[in-house]
Amino acid sequence: MKNVKLITLATALTTVLAAPMAANATGFYLGANAGSGQQSHQLMEKAETTGVAAIKAGYDFNDYFGAEVRYGGVNQRSSDIELNSFASVYAKVQYPITESLSVYGLAGATSANLPKDSLIAVPHSKSKSSGSESSASFGAGVRYAVTDSFGISLEAMRISSHDAYKLDAVMLGVDYKF
Repeated sequence: MKNVKLITLATALTTVLAAPMAANATGFYLGANAGSGQQSHQLMEKAETTGVAAIKAGYDFNDYFGAEVRYGGVNQRSSDIELNSFASVYAKVQYPITESLSVYGLAGATSANLPKDSLIAVPHSKSKSSGSESSASFGAGVRYAVTDSFGISLEAMRISSHDAYKLDAVMLGVDYKF
């Protein structure tokens, strides 16, 4: 009987605390970004310009906080660095300036999947055998809501900040909120 009261109390408390957050949730979205980037590898003397593209999925818990995942790559024909792909996960902080315009910041981590033959021994790197390099990832952007569901964004990102491989990009994006 004591467990039933405890479960009932926990359920009621969870409902009371979660209801305001659910009421303010702005929801799930899908989108894509494309733009130009600068990538460098520790063997290169200077960075190369290349095309960068990614698909994204996210969830805005409210007008100020969200989470996002991305999967993308670079134009391998325009680059000597053969990045196979990258995958990122971000925490998203946003601030609405008007009903249609908001600014946001992203902070998280990215795993860059490089061909094994292009990986270079980096001190303290544990991912040499897997063909990927993981690092911090961050950026900032601005989003304009064209409609309640459709938006466009412009952002500057440091997609990969690993010692062996760096990728920065400026991208234009679109998204659709469900």
